Amino acid sequence: MAGQKNDAAAGEEKEERVVKHTVKDSVFTSLFKEKRYLIQLYRALHPEDTETTEDDLKDVTVSNVLVDDIYNDLGFTVGTTIMLLIEV
Repeated sequence: MAGQKNDAAAGEEKEERVVKHTVKDSVFTSLFKEKRYLIQLYRALHPEDTETTEDDLKDVTVSNVLVDDIYNDLGFTVGTTIMLLIEV
């Protein structure tokens, strides 16, 4: 009987360890849809560009219209530069 309880407890532990990638993804995409956070991300990636403002950022995230999903997690342009961030 003690072995059965340990097996059941181990099964419950496995269920608790399941990571919900969609939750992390939705937090990421929701956060960087706001330009005030997007400019912070851009400046962290390109600290040499001190002249770019929020108005210079343009969202180019590609949505999948058939299944209500997105193809890339985050896409934006700054001038002639296109930045695509994709979770693999």
